[in-house]
Amino acid sequence: MRKKLKTVTAILLSAALQYCSASSIFALTENKTFTITLDDKEINLNQPLTIEDGIPFIPFRNFMEEVGASVSWDENTKTITCTKDNKTIRVTIGASEINVNGKKVHIEFPAKITDGKTLVPLQVINEALGMVIHYDFDTKTIIINTLKSIVKETSFDITDGETVLITAKIHTNSELLKEKLSEKAYSVFDERKISQAEEFLNKKINDLDTSLYNLKKEAKAIFLENMENFNPYEFTLTYDADEFDNYLSIISTEMTYTGGAHPSTFKSVQTYDMETGLVTLDEVAKKLCGKDSETILKEAKELFKKEIKENPDNFYDDSEKLVEDLSSDNFYISKDGIVFFFNQYEIAPYSSGIIEVKIPFEK
Repeated sequence: MRKKLKTVTAILLSAALQYCSASSIFALTENKTFTITLDDKEINLNQPLTIEDGIPFIPFRNFMEEVGASVSWDENTKTITCTKDNKTIRVTIGASEINVNGKKVHIEFPAKITDGKTLVPLQVINEALGMVIHYDFDTKTIIINTLKSIVKETSFDITDGETVLITAKIHTNSELLKEKLSEKAYSVFDERKISQAEEFLNKKINDLDTSLYNLKKEAKAIFLENMENFNPYEFTLTYDADEFDNYLSIISTEMTYTGGAHPSTFKSVQTYDMETGLVTLDEVAKKLCGKDSETILKEAKELFKKEIKENPDNFYDDSEKLVEDLSSDNFYISKDGIVFFFNQYEIAPYSSGIIEVKIPFEK
């Protein structure tokens, strides 16, 4: 059952955030210089991002102090400890896991010391602080948003006695979206979004082709195998939205963790005409870009192929061929263009995250 569940999870839920959320770290290359913003304010780093094997590393102490954390260093254990908002994060140089409030969290790439500074992969910021990270390749900006903007959260736990085996959450960025969207767009968003974690979990259970009983049974078995390092199965749904010219895209990011090295993240989108309801790519493309869906899909595919040619190590060997399967459903409206995306594992490995390109609106 355990092997089957993980296989089904990889097939159905393979997808990076930020939205973070799940979080979704895009592998970068040496020739790209990125600025970093946190909640729309630029972060001043005393050392630029370091790129190693396509993975961005960030000076940890510098970043944590910028976000208001207290920081200490233990020379004997080579461990840096940061405390912020009742959360304590311990990162040990060379270790494949970090410690967040006593809980061990696996990271793919360990922290290192360069020129006397502790560098950690951006994954740590996402895993430890719950911050949402995504990349704007047009402006070459790494955008980090904190979850302090999330003021509505529905969650519930499935337990075995006092042990939490499964947890499900719905994050709704209500305050952030009220500032970001017009009153009309927010009203549409509020009507459409899912409001119950139970509904979300039941859907995920069906997608995994199992039952809540079986999922709980497997989680308990894994817990009994390794009580000290057990992490509850987790199902998290985070909503974002954007609008332009009476169109609204509602973007949902599903994070699923059922054991293994890291969670799976999957992005899906629905786009609405705020007067008439759901719209297709063809309708949006003709109105905002003056092109039909076939033409704009072709342009998007060419942009993906360009990215693959520039950064072949970040993609599968047959990615250019896989790009041809770009779905007309995989788009959303941003403030200045139509964004197309591939989820994790569709054309690239996990470390490359959710990959996006943008077609600007017709001027």
